[in-house]
Amino acid sequence: MVHFFLVAPVYSQFESEPVFASEISFNAFDFIALGGVNLMYEKYQNETLSIGGDIFARVADEGIDRKFSSTFFLRQYFGNRDGKGFFLEYFGAFVVKEDPYIYYDWCYECYPINPPERGDQRGFSLGLGVGNKLLANSNFIASIYLGVGRIIINSDIYEPLYARFGLNIGLRKLKIR
Repeated sequence: MVHFFLVAPVYSQFESEPVFASEISFNAFDFIALGGVNLMYEKYQNETLSIGGDIFARVADEGIDRKFSSTFFLRQYFGNRDGKGFFLEYFGAFVVKEDPYIYYDWCYECYPINPPERGDQRGFSLGLGVGNKLLANSNFIASIYLGVGRIIINSDIYEPLYARFGLNIGLRKLKIR
């Protein structure tokens, strides 16, 4: 009986250590509506805080100007525990957009004889977003989020706002205790 009490506290301490999850997900909205691939990774620091990032690359010419973006974020979850429910997101993004040079068919004086070469515009944005995450069977996740940021580096970019929208589906690797 004494031996049982000596072993029990060690086992109890081992079980009480928290195990935090990591997730990988795919943005279905970007793929369907924008012709791009957006993969996201998220790592939980505790039950209500996570950090992560995503990478977007346009693979189809759907008329959008964003070619590439790399975003990092910090998410704070409210209400529910275990990294699900409503969250507030703080993000920073490196954005590459196509040059918005437009040819005017109706304005012959505006139409250049030798148009300049198209180039890419690069900028860095900081912003804020909100969202909600659902968790099923402790493995499958679905989340929706919306955010907006302001281009602060290379602010002469033609469109100074950066919008984030996602409908992500993915998997959680470990369960949060």
